[in-house]
Amino acid sequence: MVIMLTLFLKFCLQSINPGLIDGTLLHLQPKHRSAEIWRVGGGDAMRFRHLNPNKETINLDCRMIPFLQSSGFYGVARLSTLQLDWSLLSTLVERWRPETHTFHLPMGEVTITLQDVGVLLGLPIDGRALIANDIPGPGDVLLELVASIFGCAPESSRLNGARIPLSFFTSLTPHYLSEDASLDEYVWGAAILAFLYRELCKGCKKGKEEVTGCLLLLQLWA
Repeated sequence: MVIMLTLFLKFCLQSINPGLIDGTLLHLQPKHRSAEIWRVGGGDAMRFRHLNPNKETINLDCRMIPFLQSSGFYGVARLSTLQLDWSLLSTLVERWRPETHTFHLPMGEVTITLQDVGVLLGLPIDGRALIANDIPGPGDVLLELVASIFGCAPESSRLNGARIPLSFFTSLTPHYLSEDASLDEYVWGAAILAFLYRELCKGCKKGKEEVTGCLLLLQLWA
């Protein structure tokens, strides 16, 4: 009888405070946004950087299609108007654990794999890795590299360190692309997955309000 009462009380306490039973593995819990949810019933509102499919539609120029097909991005471009479920994405961010790079769900731990990227988005997951050890830093060298690939470059004042604003790429037309432009030899799938992992690890932290990355991949996987 005493044992049954003890188990019942333990169950009630876990229901009231559904925190970690063992925090030795998930040691970042104090900084996790779920800690605030369990403590006060809510946390910071989550914002996602995205294109509104109802307002912004990508019109593909027929001259761009061969480049998109060769690089594996043609399928992604055709899915660009898919409406995203922000409540679903917020819930997934809250259940992402940076210690294990997995989603902790009632049925167990799951995560997005490279195979998922290849199947869902059709992006290459084999080939030349996208690494930054041979990419020049900010300045004229970077602008020269961009100009050699796209035929033009943004103004230096628009650079944020070594980051190029997305508006520069959206303003490009196929006329600017170099005839020898080669996009199909890189492992774009691995780069996109790695960046999404990085954004999930940042977004699940307490106080973080914005998440970016390939949210389309996250929703299709879910």
